Amino acid sequence: SVNLSADTGFGEAAILRRLPGNLNLQIDAAFYSHDFTDVPSGQGSDQWHFGGALFWRDAHLGLIGVDGGYGRISMYSLVENYRVGLRGEWYLGDRMTLSARGGYYDTDSDTGSGDAWTGTISAEYFLTSNLGLKGQADWLREEVGFAYGTQNSRAWALSAEAEYLLTGTNLPNVSLFASVRHYDFDYTYSSNGQPDGSEDWAENQFTVGVRYYFGSSGSLVDHKRNNTVDNTHIWLERDPWFP
Repeated sequence: SVNLSADTGFGEAAILRRLPGNLNLQIDAAFYSHDFTDVPSGQGSDQWHFGGALFWRDAHLGLIGVDGGYGRISMYSLVENYRVGLRGEWYLGDRMTLSARGGYYDTDSDTGSGDAWTGTISAEYFLTSNLGLKGQADWLREEVGFAYGTQNSRAWALSAEAEYLLTGTNLPNVSLFASVRHYDFDYTYSSNGQPDGSEDWAENQFTVGVRYYFGSSGSLVDHKRNNTVDNTHIWLERDPWFP
């Protein structure tokens, strides 16, 4: 087996415009720079997107809407991707939020092109109004065609995150978060319509960061149910594309 690791610097930003009738329009961007520490020449991948979301939301009931984006992955070659999806949230009182997302994306590069379907479900429980714990499961099914054949990918990921809003301080809209995520990939290869091998891949990812919620102050629950939504893609940006 081969063990590889990466150090990642990242940033995400979003702007929300509230429209009549509980509609919300969001514009967002994210950039992830993955530096592979165990391969020659300091190789890495830069992965980013520019996108947005349009959704209806009632802060006491839930959310339903659409999202999408355009992104690029720069590693050996430039990979462009376009994605679109649906999302929903259900608020169970002041303590629990259930979420689901599903979507489609396609990729194109000078070596091949492909498409994929993805899905996400999550549950966030607020121990207090300013401390949240979230569990999440993600799924991917992708097929990429190359000049020599095709690659079919099946993957899943499980993650957990804790976030605490620094209430009662001089930074009322700032939160600290930490997460851990496990990825598992299963690749199969074929050429001329015949099986040509397979490969399994697993990753563990640990993340710490700071979030700032623009706008009026409030609890973490208030920010999560009245502010921007997460439109960064786990497979296209947060997951480092190891060589």
